[in-house]
Amino acid sequence: MNKFSIRLNRLLQENGISKYQLAKDSGISKSVLSDYCNGKVQPTAEAIVIIAKYFDVSADYLLGLSDI
Repeated sequence: MNKFSIRLNRLLQENGISKYQLAKDSGISKSVLSDYCNGKVQPTAEAIVIIAKYFDVSADYLLGLSDI
């Protein structure tokens, strides 16, 4: 798994949010989110921004460039 998928899974778990709920709220399909979580697909820049805003974290955090 890559840093993005590890951090996305952690954020989902820590916030008690399902992939279905994130998909519904963000407009990113559940199957694409599932691929992100499994590390099968790298997210687009747009998806990174949407997910970072949703969880109120930086894109750098999601990408593993920062631990804050």
